[in-house]
Amino acid sequence: MSLHCCFNCLVSFARKKSSKADCGSGTALGIMLVIAVCSMLAVAAILGHVLSARHQAYAVATAAALSGASALQRMENNPCEFSTRTVTSSRAILKSCKSAKDEVTVSVTVPLNIPLAPSVEASARAALEDCDK
Repeated sequence: MSLHCCFNCLVSFARKKSSKADCGSGTALGIMLVIAVCSMLAVAAILGHVLSARHQAYAVATAAALSGASALQRMENNPCEFSTRTVTSSRAILKSCKSAKDEVTVSVTVPLNIPLAPSVEASARAALEDCDK
């Protein structure tokens, strides 16, 4: 009986000493871990949004250049007008459109709502090729 009583006394003494020394350290560590995970998730979401807008800008620029080249093939007067329609229907902003002899070069901007990166820009070129070559 006395051995059991001594053991209980030692256990209660150890609990009192350790609880005062480490009181709340697990809670602070847990809060820091949650903040770190949430920060990483926010950064991943922002990067995903930027990459998605970048792909959208490249796709819109390519489609606009191809529509301008198609207008050149049909011998339309202003191929940049067709490129502008393609860009505006895709909710992007046409930065520049240049039509040379047999080619159309288009530059497109897709706005982001992020303070450090206000927009993403892409450009594309499409041209007619002579089939007799």
